[in-house]
Amino acid sequence: MVLLISIPVFLVKAQNNDSKPLEKIWVSPQQEKIIISSSSQIAEDKTEFLSIQEAIKTLDFENSTEAKPNFGYTSSSYWCRFKIENTASVNQIRWLEIQYPALDSVWLYEVDSAQNIIQVRLLGDKMPYNKREIKDADFLFVVDLGARKTKTYYMRFRTQGTMTFPLVLWQPQAFSEQTANDRFGFGIYYGIIVVMIFYNLFIFFSLKDRAYLYYVLTIASIALFQLAFNGLGFQYLWGNFYPFNDIAVPFSITFFSFISLLFARQFLHLEESLPKIDKMVLFFVALIIMELFLTFILPYKVMIKVSSITGIVATTLLFYMGVMSYRKGYKSALYFLIAWSLFWMGILCSIFKGFGLLSTNFITTYAIQIGSALEVILLSLGLADRINVLKSQLAKKTIAEKNQKIENEIKQRYLIESQNQKLEQLVAERTADLEQKTIELQSQNQKVTDSLKYAKRIQEAILPPKQELDAILGEHFVFFKPKDIVSGDFYWISEHKEEQKTVIAAVDCTGHGVPGAFMSIIGNNLLNQIINEKQLFYPSEILEELHKGVRTILKQDYESSSNILSTSRDGMDIALCVINRKENTLEFAGANRPLWIVKNGGFEEIKGDRKAIGGWQNKGEKREFTTHSIDLNGEMNVYLSSDGYVDQFGGDGQISKKFMSKNFKKLLVDMNTKDKTAHNLENQRSTLEEVMEKWKGNEPQIDDVLVVGFAVSKE
Repeated sequence: MVLLISIPVFLVKAQNNDSKPLEKIWVSPQQEKIIISSSSQIAEDKTEFLSIQEAIKTLDFENSTEAKPNFGYTSSSYWCRFKIENTASVNQIRWLEIQYPALDSVWLYEVDSAQNIIQVRLLGDKMPYNKREIKDADFLFVVDLGARKTKTYYMRFRTQGTMTFPLVLWQPQAFSEQTANDRFGFGIYYGIIVVMIFYNLFIFFSLKDRAYLYYVLTIASIALFQLAFNGLGFQYLWGNFYPFNDIAVPFSITFFSFISLLFARQFLHLEESLPKIDKMVLFFVALIIMELFLTFILPYKVMIKVSSITGIVATTLLFYMGVMSYRKGYKSALYFLIAWSLFWMGILCSIFKGFGLLSTNFITTYAIQIGSALEVILLSLGLADRINVLKSQLAKKTIAEKNQKIENEIKQRYLIESQNQKLEQLVAERTADLEQKTIELQSQNQKVTDSLKYAKRIQEAILPPKQELDAILGEHFVFFKPKDIVSGDFYWISEHKEEQKTVIAAVDCTGHGVPGAFMSIIGNNLLNQIINEKQLFYPSEILEELHKGVRTILKQDYESSSNILSTSRDGMDIALCVINRKENTLEFAGANRPLWIVKNGGFEEIKGDRKAIGGWQNKGEKREFTTHSIDLNGEMNVYLSSDGYVDQFGGDGQISKKFMSKNFKKLLVDMNTKDKTAHNLENQRSTLEEVMEKWKGNEPQIDDVLVVGFAVSKE
């Protein structure tokens, strides 16, 4: 009865996991490497999220027959269990290696005979690299085996990529030696990649051929894929930036597809030789660009499949392009075709392994490295052959152009010789005409120059002579430097002893040269009429009368018929002051010009009205000016000027600039405070001239320059 009742219980246990006993894996000190995968049991967790207790109770574990189990792309989690017994009488430290670094999470559970959990450890490519027990590209767990002890382990694997988990138990020393050998092989591979990158980059900078730049980026994309795929990139480059590790593989595959197609277009001259295929390639490239952005958005499990399909299509398209170009007679396409065929086979091996269609072995694991290394070398040879082809084409083109040039030269030589005689005769005739016209122009120029010099003598005649200025002003100076032979600036003075008044003016007429000189004559005559004949001595009234006189002479009155002003806007700016000895005052009025006074080291600026003499004026406007009165309660130096000094361009820097009013004011103050001969105004004239010449340098003089300075005091 007991046996019959117990049979269902045993059957239930057999249905769970005890029907397939777990064999022990014997570990002796002499064994350097033990393949765990082929001696373990594996079960699929389709729910994806079973706990260790649920997995032990519910999953049906099957004996593994493969050293490198591969289940392709799957959404299931997989469990693996194995039992290890230390046959030695001493403790053994072993390293458990999972030889696939692209697993999202790897759980290692150590359980006792009662299936209780003793220890839990976790690794994965979604964890920072510095959290690993042993720093290596693959996942490594330290397994401590007690003397003659048996330990049972469960492992849970989960990934969005290829589900493969080759398990190897190593002696630490043996693992380090094997890793050194593997790294040596990787060093040779990446050495080839780096050399080819720099070699082709150097050629790109030398030839400016975009094919070499695209090829460098193609090699770089292959290197990025390899670094991401074998875990070396996570180990040495972006270990702490683990989110990038999740997209590195699909991104590098997609970028490779994109850049390799651009390289092929350039290398095979598709735009000229195969325009229809070129348009198809460009359309596919546009799709890949969108896919590149999607790698940062969509999940890894989606993008790894999409990018793998894109890689297959791209490499197939590259192979097709190479075949068509070779059939068109492009010999360098043979290198291209062989190189991409080898790489294409490597990619297909890797992708078919990822989908579980091929078993995991040395060739399928390192197929891309082998194919890409051969592809890089062959394409470099192809690019070199392309240079030779281009050189040959260029040489033929150069010879053809040279022959054509010789023929053209022969044809042109006859034409040139026949035309030389005509040209010589024509040149002789033209030379004679030019010489005659030059003589005429020189004669005319001399007449104009003589006329201007005569006009200068007339203008100098109307200016107050130095003797008159000395008699009236005493201590004074006049710095007068016309831009041309004649000037639009002039100075004016008149003394009226019976009124005990002296009028001094510095006038800046519109323009310079001959037009300015004509305006200066008008201004001089009007001042004589207003002051000497009409006996007006109040500064503002003088300027108002001068304004009316200029507008009348130049016919600037308002035109009532068309309701607009005269187009003539000529006029003048003026600084005018009256020394009133009766009142012991200095009276000033200005039209767009100021008056400057330096007294006892102090500086005072009296601004004139912002109005011009003559020119534009509104209908009904009455132009009035302001008279400023200054008491003569001590000795002072007074300065009047046109705007030619402050507007002169020059300076000691690379950029030419104006002298400006602030520098001119500072110069006046410095001449009166720092110079011991401050009251010697003639010395100040020399200083003004020296400063102007130094400032101007090689710049041309842009306007007439006039500065009048005189000393005045209370009598």
